[in-house]
Amino acid sequence: MAILLFGRCGEGATADPDDLRSHLVEFAQERGFTIGGLQSIGREAAVNAQGSVSDRLSVLLQDYNYMLVQDGLGRIEKVVITSRKSPEAAGSAGSATVFTVRVGNHHYVDTDITGPNRVVRTVRLLIDTGATSLVLPTSLIPDLGFKPQDLRPGTSQVVGGAVPTLIGTLGVVRVGAATVDNISVNFVDDEKLHGTMLLGMSFLRLFRATLDDQRNELVLLAK
Repeated sequence: MAILLFGRCGEGATADPDDLRSHLVEFAQERGFTIGGLQSIGREAAVNAQGSVSDRLSVLLQDYNYMLVQDGLGRIEKVVITSRKSPEAAGSAGSATVFTVRVGNHHYVDTDITGPNRVVRTVRLLIDTGATSLVLPTSLIPDLGFKPQDLRPGTSQVVGGAVPTLIGTLGVVRVGAATVDNISVNFVDDEKLHGTMLLGMSFLRLFRATLDDQRNELVLLAK
């Protein structure tokens, strides 16, 4: 799936060493990772960035949404630039047909999510059209890199009624080939969720979504 999105870091380079795109290409070659989505980068100049690889990327790509893919040792293998940042969900990129995992009458789908730390996490979410947003346990807050200032209080409906939540924004949510930037997420205490995480309407409403109960397939068509 992901291999279609990642180009070698030398693609799309320009001759100006101060150009952000060229600087990213040189940085990727120097540190041994690949980078995709360079076509999303404008012609702006690169800013001075110091620190670790992830720290420097955070500064260089401060105006863009992007994902990091790490190896088993925590080293960055790939960077995927998905879009320029915007205050609202940027809409969908592509359509997808994905197999679901059936448990009784419920369907689950494996979903890639990224928070403020840009690291890709794969979670298994229950498809729930009754949930207004994507719902995750509070134990994932530090893993996704959320800080207190990134979250605000709210409420959400779960089995048993309304519960207090912390509301944030995921940088990227990907189901198969369907990708959306800046998706609202509600964090709920782990014991309230009983191990179940939800793929709700903050993501699904951006598609013409069809759940094929016989084939165990979720079809997402970009609007």
